[in-house]
Amino acid sequence: MLLVLAQLPASSDPGWTQGVPVASAAVALLALLVALSNRNTSRRALALSMQQEERRAARLDVTLANSASWRRSGASRWVGFNILAVNPTDRDATIVGADLHIAYTLPSGQTMTVKVGHRITGEGFRAT
Repeated sequence: MLLVLAQLPASSDPGWTQGVPVASAAVALLALLVALSNRNTSRRALALSMQQEERRAARLDVTLANSASWRRSGASRWVGFNILAVNPTDRDATIVGADLHIAYTLPSGQTMTVKVGHRITGEGFRAT
């Protein structure tokens, strides 16, 4: 193994050796600013991507739009419901069946639940 050491000739202008560290620090600072900017941009892009994925997940929002209860003298009580089902996602969805579960308490204190199946019987309940 041969090791050769040679001393570089001394420069007549020592000013360039002082400017190199300053220029290097300026380039490093610029690289840091670009990296921080890219980080913020990538965070915003990730948040947008997550929102789009959330919109694509199948979901159905069901709300009670209106209800009414009436009773003729000496007759049973009738109850009408207007239920709204909305698909707020980007995917198509179809409701193929629905059951309404009604929970109520009897005067004796017993809790009852009635399951009412979905059936189309004409115009349905119209709110006025």
